[in-house]
Amino acid sequence: MSSTSLADAIRSAFADNTYRGDDHITVFDPGGRKYDETFQLLRGCDWREMPIAQFFQGDTPIPDLAPEAFHYYMPALLLASINDDFDLNSDLAFSLGFFLSPQAARQTEGEFPYDQVEAYNRRLSLFTETQREVIARVLLELKSRGWIDETCAQAAMEAVRRGRFE
Repeated sequence: MSSTSLADAIRSAFADNTYRGDDHITVFDPGGRKYDETFQLLRGCDWREMPIAQFFQGDTPIPDLAPEAFHYYMPALLLASINDDFDLNSDLAFSLGFFLSPQAARQTEGEFPYDQVEAYNRRLSLFTETQREVIARVLLELKSRGWIDETCAQAAMEAVRRGRFE
């Protein structure tokens, strides 16, 4: 599939996305918004005008997004990840693969275990079936470019298509 037709499919699947307001941009306490780089960058920002390069200069841009913002800005992230003219597309592709994969939702071993399954499922639940299918198609494309490994891509595609962790 060409990048153009995939880009058209992304735009079509997310055409009705609506901005949920500034209170749904990041996961942080509203009292600290003047220090919240992601909030300051995206406040009132339409997904079609999302400054992707600036967004990726933040410490943890994707995890900082509230579920509604993750959903709302996903088409911008998907489009940038397949855009051959975007310098950071391989970094973005890796990040999307990781944060869409269920392995990012739970870490039971190591020094810093965590369980984010509920938040992961909340994020995926906001996507329509059509949007989830388009995301899976993008993940397949990113895997074919070698930017996401086979295991991560397969796990992410399965979880996205199901719309939940397990």
